[in-house]
Amino acid sequence: MPNPRTLIISNDRHECHQLTRIAETMRFYTFAVNSIEHFRKHVHEFKPDIILINRQVIKNNLLDFLLQLPGRRKVMLGLITDDPETCELVEQTQSTQVRLLDRPIQRQAITRLLRGISQSDRIRKRRLRQSRSFELMVGSSRPMQQVYSQIAKAAPTDATILICGQSGTGKELVARSIHNRSERRDKHFVAINCGAIPESLIESELFGCEKGAFTGADKMRKGVFERAQNGTLFLDEITEMGMEAQTRLLRVLEECAVRRVGGDKDIKLNVRVIAATNRDPLQAIEDGQLREDLHYRLAVFPLQIPALAERGDDIVLLANHFLAEHNKTHGTQKKLTDLGIERLRQYDWPGNVRQLRNMVYRDFIIEEHHLEMTSLLQYINGIEQTRPTPHTPQTDTDVHTDAKQPNFVPTPQHEDTTKQPTTNETAADNQSSDAPPQINLPIGTSLEDASKVLILKTLEHCQDNRTQAAQMLGISVKTLYNRLQKYEDAD
Repeated sequence: MPNPRTLIISNDRHECHQLTRIAETMRFYTFAVNSIEHFRKHVHEFKPDIILINRQVIKNNLLDFLLQLPGRRKVMLGLITDDPETCELVEQTQSTQVRLLDRPIQRQAITRLLRGISQSDRIRKRRLRQSRSFELMVGSSRPMQQVYSQIAKAAPTDATILICGQSGTGKELVARSIHNRSERRDKHFVAINCGAIPESLIESELFGCEKGAFTGADKMRKGVFERAQNGTLFLDEITEMGMEAQTRLLRVLEECAVRRVGGDKDIKLNVRVIAATNRDPLQAIEDGQLREDLHYRLAVFPLQIPALAERGDDIVLLANHFLAEHNKTHGTQKKLTDLGIERLRQYDWPGNVRQLRNMVYRDFIIEEHHLEMTSLLQYINGIEQTRPTPHTPQTDTDVHTDAKQPNFVPTPQHEDTTKQPTTNETAADNQSSDAPPQINLPIGTSLEDASKVLILKTLEHCQDNRTQAAQMLGISVKTLYNRLQKYEDAD
């Protein structure tokens, strides 16, 4: 959670220390200076929410200082004074941005003022805005908040990091965010996909080569390690690298030096290495795709990125983010409809964020004004048509649906035209037979209500065994859990 910031200006060392302790106790980021000159030097960079200043530091006219205060319409000013004339002058200005504070310092008054800042609408909006994103990433779910926290801890260090996650989860964005939060942020960030380079060229690409080192090496060429000198090197799909190249990579990491192919001199390195894989590294070791000692060297700080299906409402948040980017680029104002949002939520997204981004773009192109994610429905239907039909007994009153299809429409049919069985009667009849219980929904039942009935009845049939219910519904346990949580919150 982003903390509010206070800038302290006082030439009294004891007073400055006292104010700093109070502010830090209130979880404020604090920065203290002892003169107006230092204040002007740092105020734009620090961007305080409140300034606590001793009146004696302001040598010129107080009103001039207030008028020249950067961001004065947003920044609160706590003026510490025991001068009656100053108090009278401030009261005459009737400023809502200036608060008078007595000398000597009254802890209770300072605490009350800082608490008001911390709970202000401005700080709340900033917290909400920042909680939805982190550096280059978008997401406010608990799994992503945990990722943000880990990045914040690891980024300032030089520890080697191994990022694990499915394809399309945004591993390179995570690596770039780590770089942007590190002391190397002003240096190069160099990314290379180890799986996209032929095995015969991987070593020269990584470590560089001297002129004449092999056929076609008509000039000296620096490798990615040298190009990333003093910066960050991102090695994506590290498990796709050949074992021989992995052996040499391990040596480079251990010795912090590289020797070009065909060369005889070691070049000292100062590079922070971040690697990534879409495989389980332990399984990759067992399968002979990753050296165990290289894994230990890379995974000084392991980082697991959650799949999109595990991120709950981040799906809609990301979809709206991508849509806003397209609207800005094309000068449009297209929006997601409720049906489009529902379809997004019901799909499992095996391709993760990359698939979501591309699917939103496709629908943006197709739809004129409102996105109902028709392209997603067409994509799912195309997949379903290629799947073999399971040979499961069905009765005429079954609700025919595919749990992966977001806009299924239940269509009840009746074998007995003389009597319409109720849901309870149908369920009771089926309890005495081998066939699973059936439900009957009238035409026109909303998608949301139909989904809820289907899920709850299936869970009841499975005696609250969520794993079994998810299998019957054809959805993941995580998706089932999210739906049940939504129903519970609504109640």
